[in-house]
Amino acid sequence: MKRFTVDIVAKDEKVYSGEAEYLQLPGWEGDIGIMAGHTELISMIRPGVCILRLDKEEHIWAMAEGFVSISGDKVTVAVGFAFPPDEIDEESAEEMYQKASEDLRKNPAYSETDEKYLEFKRAETCLKIVQKYLHKDKEE
Repeated sequence: MKRFTVDIVAKDEKVYSGEAEYLQLPGWEGDIGIMAGHTELISMIRPGVCILRLDKEEHIWAMAEGFVSISGDKVTVAVGFAFPPDEIDEESAEEMYQKASEDLRKNPAYSETDEKYLEFKRAETCLKIVQKYLHKDKEE
């Protein structure tokens, strides 16, 4: 399978720099699947799960919102944070989720770009990724 170059940057930290055969990002209007030769694109991404595949291995990150740029065979992702499941504390993620849920319930968001809604989605993403991927690793 053809490869392309990926750089994932969270704030001032390079999270990943290397090749990929496939990259899935949480696009604002739905997931974006990227393979070598993808059409050029600049797009917003929402909080969600990022999946990178290379040599039959998957790399997973919980991501905050940000942007993706695809130009030729180079993909650059810039987000507020990107954590693999093993760097997320499940108890803290649960607390963040409960707090964000309560805040959103008390003061409803008026759009998907409202900060309260985004805070909820960030917390939800961290909790989901820990529950899905970290527990999966422990079962194997």
